[in-house]
Amino acid sequence: MRIQEITENIVIMYAPKEREIEANTAPTTAIITCIALPEELIFIDAGIYVDLAREFRLKMESKFDRKTTHLLLTHSDWDHIFGMEAFEDVTIVASEKSIMKLKHNLKEDYLSKDGRKEWAESYREYKDLQDLIINAKIFLPNKFVKSELLIGPKSHEILFKVIGGHTEGSSIIYSSSEKVLCAGDNLLECYPQLQHEFTNPIPIIEEMERFEVDHYIPGHGKVVTKEYLQKVKQYFIDLELFLKKAISENCTLEDIFLDAKLPVYFAQDTPDWKPASRKGSNWLPYIIEGWFEELTSS
Repeated sequence: MRIQEITENIVIMYAPKEREIEANTAPTTAIITCIALPEELIFIDAGIYVDLAREFRLKMESKFDRKTTHLLLTHSDWDHIFGMEAFEDVTIVASEKSIMKLKHNLKEDYLSKDGRKEWAESYREYKDLQDLIINAKIFLPNKFVKSELLIGPKSHEILFKVIGGHTEGSSIIYSSSEKVLCAGDNLLECYPQLQHEFTNPIPIIEEMERFEVDHYIPGHGKVVTKEYLQKVKQYFIDLELFLKKAISENCTLEDIFLDAKLPVYFAQDTPDWKPASRKGSNWLPYIIEGWFEELTSS
């Protein structure tokens, strides 16, 4: 596993590169975070691999000489919950809307027994991922949050706040004493934006900007600073203005993609851009198309 200390009391973990799957970058880019409070450990998201989540938990409990009390889920997508079995003995927290979505997915969508079999078929070349999809032990969190939850002593309080965005029930977790914010998939370093349905990310980014933060921990990729967040926001501001003008001039989506004035995503030429623009999974055109359709219909 790849472990990185963000502050004296916050450590993150990624899966090792050996587990990289060409067809899906989620296994190696998803982040698990450990926050050490004076008397307890709080983990954020569980990643995909139970063995790594369990090993990371044990390492952190040994490092800080404290017990784990909570697992906080930023949302209930598979790549943030497949490792949750490693935390089945603690309080698992998610937003009420995330739990409702997980219930639906377990009963009649891609996490149901039949749904998993069908999904696993698409990864026939990757037996490890197939086994994960079919065998991951997934269960409902035992504490739900409608709006906000505070955990820990006043001096080291952790805020769990439901803000929507990437999913309707997406949440952020903020440590004021460490000046660290876990953004879940509302912020990514290796993709421009992930969205299940169109959501304007600008208000979500502005909500995250309200906090005093030195380090933003994204759902996937490397830890970033406020400057990175501001660049993401500016890109979407520029994109929205460009698209509104193009739509007012009756431009088609094809015209827009050919227009030299189409704003360039600032991270497009960085090494971590490669997973986002791989064949069959180029996120940027998908995002631009989503914005275009939303602005055209509004």
